[in-house]
Amino acid sequence: SEPTQVERIATEPWLELDSYDDQTVMVFPGWDPANDRDNDGYIDSKEWQQRANKKASARFPHQARLIPTGKMWSGSCWYRTNFSDAKFNQIHASWYQLDWQRQGLSGAYNDDMAKLLGKNQFTLFQGGLIREMAPLIAGELDAEQKYGQQLAQFFTEIKHQTKTQYLAANISELNLWQYQAWPQELKQVVNVWLREHYLYPAIGLAQLQHYWEHFALMAQGDISLVMSSTKTGLSQQHPSQRQAWQQDITTGLALYYLFNVPQQTYYHSWNQTFVYGSGNTKFNPQNPVSSTWYQSGVPKNWAYYPQHMLAVDIGEPTLPPDGYRLVKWVSEKAKADSQDTQLG
Repeated sequence: SEPTQVERIATEPWLELDSYDDQTVMVFPGWDPANDRDNDGYIDSKEWQQRANKKASARFPHQARLIPTGKMWSGSCWYRTNFSDAKFNQIHASWYQLDWQRQGLSGAYNDDMAKLLGKNQFTLFQGGLIREMAPLIAGELDAEQKYGQQLAQFFTEIKHQTKTQYLAANISELNLWQYQAWPQELKQVVNVWLREHYLYPAIGLAQLQHYWEHFALMAQGDISLVMSSTKTGLSQQHPSQRQAWQQDITTGLALYYLFNVPQQTYYHSWNQTFVYGSGNTKFNPQNPVSSTWYQSGVPKNWAYYPQHMLAVDIGEPTLPPDGYRLVKWVSEKAKADSQDTQLG
């Protein structure tokens, strides 16, 4: 007999919307291996009727995967990798070693590194037990910190097997010394930082005074890509005016020079969006505020790059002269002069 060929399959949605405490919530079915009596990875009708754990209603294990619903880009679906199995982590890291060698890669970049297992991703109303991390519950600080430690151990294994020097992470304006979810191990294993939309025209001195963590990371010998954005600038108020865009880019470069650490920081200038690439700019006369430049058809790689200003060598940062009024650094609970070595 000839083998059966399947052209397409249809699956029933397993996530449901429900009402809880006058709010619309999404219900994720739970998976309990005790319900799978024959260990085939599927709860059939007979097993369903005889479930040992009636609260676990998933038919397949994948139906119980954590998804940060409501926190994702449209059309995307994010899962959290399970790092609880040390042997699998070694195999996983070995795969990276071979794949990077095949592609000629020497490092990796991780986006959205503030998004672990905390409340900024998961708002729990009921349940939420993570079987691989029991008794920890999604959305709680303990789970977030534990997951951060597991992630750091996995990154360390990757560094060991690939012999790479660089692992990068996007933390935007996150202060890792004041973010409880990030364990010390994770801060140490990553050494290249993307500061997405870190600087912008309307930032103000009060916000800049909180950015001491940039220099703390540089003191560790790390590398940082500091991104300057046009968001909140004149170009959003006057998107059809060339001068407005150029003023925002000029302001962004001036702000970058405040954070420039030679050989460790790198400058990136962009528009107000979080969509990147080397396509052309667009000006929309029907909806000017959605425009990415005052005219269409200019390669974005050129549009936001102040090449004439960058051609001028302004020298390297130096200590302020005597009598100069120092900027105050501000943390959550303390203040310090910008030349001090510790806060408080």
